[in-house]
Amino acid sequence: MILFLSCFSSFKQQARDRKAVIDFIKSKLIHCRKSLAYNITVRQHKEGKRTPRSLTLEIQSRKSNDIICMDILPAYNALGKSSSNCKPEPEIYENLIRCKGYPGDFSPSFAELQRHFVKSRPVKLKNLLRLVKFWHLKYLRHKYRRAVLPSKYALELLTIYAWEMGTDSSDNFNLDEGFVAVMELLRDYQDICIYWTKYYDFQNEVVRNFLKEQLKGDRPIILDPADPTNNLGRRGKWELVAKEATYCLLQLCCVTADRWNVQGARDVQVTVKQTGREEWILLTNPHSPIRKLKAKIKKRMNLCGELRISFQEP
Repeated sequence: MILFLSCFSSFKQQARDRKAVIDFIKSKLIHCRKSLAYNITVRQHKEGKRTPRSLTLEIQSRKSNDIICMDILPAYNALGKSSSNCKPEPEIYENLIRCKGYPGDFSPSFAELQRHFVKSRPVKLKNLLRLVKFWHLKYLRHKYRRAVLPSKYALELLTIYAWEMGTDSSDNFNLDEGFVAVMELLRDYQDICIYWTKYYDFQNEVVRNFLKEQLKGDRPIILDPADPTNNLGRRGKWELVAKEATYCLLQLCCVTADRWNVQGARDVQVTVKQTGREEWILLTNPHSPIRKLKAKIKKRMNLCGELRISFQEP
């Protein structure tokens, strides 16, 4: 449960006052719990350098043995009354970046954008998402109970990316082919570097410079489409996921499925300049070797012999 509080007027204030707010909520719950229809137990977080960003509760009806766990996350309402269909003002992300919080620490402020990014997809893609999440639960969570695994949200984003690249965002596709595409990405997780520009982009200087640094990091990189500070690839035992994905791809249902052409990263735009010639745009995969890039340039410009190229960051 996310609580957007008016007492938080900025990300910095949330970071500064969050512990006090959590302690206040905790004290009120303890004080009032005898008058409630439920038994409420506050679960203690492990001691660490970071201030817990949530209050974790165990709730049990006095008439039942069932226990429900829930997290209460106090958050700054950064988006205000903005629609989830609209692109937030770049200044919101500027403030987020300049706050220099722990990666993803303020993601709850963008929960509505995260939800809309997934929920607005076609029905058939949602079926593929359910299939991947079932695999995540059945063959990862069940087998590696104590391991820190990538989140379901990370797999959801990876599935959406595979669908976008493999079908050109069409809702006319086979589920088995989509599932295989996701498994292949998970198997080759060290090549994954994906992001979206639906809610933020490279136009703002502060955001642009931050994104460039983010994309230079170790793979896998899966940037939250709503929060550029939240790299969902940095956390979890991806090697365990790759192991299970590799095994899955050996099964008959996967072996017989057609393959989508999905690479671990989107093509990047390269501007080719040569003295005395008009510049032109070349799209290439960032994982392709330089020799392939040279071959494309030589073919386009009808060149032969040795080609020397140099790179300049825009």
